[in-house]
Amino acid sequence: MYNAVLLVYLFSSSLAICSMILSSLLNVIFIVALDSTTFIYYCLCDKI
Repeated sequence: MYNAVLLVYLFSSSLAICSMILSSLLNVIFIVALDSTTFIYYCLCDKI
């Protein structure tokens, strides 16, 4: 019984850590994409 509870606890905590890492990665990717698109937009506006 105790082992099962421990396993569930470990599983849920690792899942939470994984989701946190994933969300932070997505945030970084989103910010980088936003920066690059604004950069490209500015370049195009300069050309015109």
